[in-house]
Amino acid sequence: MKKTLLSLVAVLAVVTVAHADPRFGAIGYTDGGVGVFVTDDMYNASLTYQSYANDNGGLGSTAEEQNLAGIGLSANYKMAVDSMTALTAGVAYKTWSGQSGSSVAAATAKNEITAATQLDLNVGIEKSIASNLMITGEISVYRTESVDIDGTEDPSVGTSLFGSGRFGIAYLF
Repeated sequence: MKKTLLSLVAVLAVVTVAHADPRFGAIGYTDGGVGVFVTDDMYNASLTYQSYANDNGGLGSTAEEQNLAGIGLSANYKMAVDSMTALTAGVAYKTWSGQSGSSVAAATAKNEITAATQLDLNVGIEKSIASNLMITGEISVYRTESVDIDGTEDPSVGTSLFGSGRFGIAYLF
């Protein structure tokens, strides 16, 4: 039964994508991350990569070295307002890893992030500025995140409501 259901979902997804006329492009977000962007009349999706590096904060600083990398995936359903504007609702998932600085009390240790994930439920707007240029804005209605640092017993888990937002600019090919 599970194989039949999954096969039916896969066939439906392939037929929908084949029937649709998606446009592809590149996108950059204000919260970090650049990547690929796919949009159609009913949906948009993006796959992004970002990295962050900080070398000890300078001479005499107590800040520690940080080296983080993350991959994000988001998908949104669109409802047209007019020919150039659409309201969006969807999900965003992000995972990252690397080394994060810790507090001053553990100034000699680097904390290795073994698993970090973030899941957002977003609402937003998408506006076409020109035929190949689009802006998008999203607000995180609900966010849950979990960060597991090597050497700690339990992961740090948190949730937030209306905690963040981001803007993006996409260039479509």
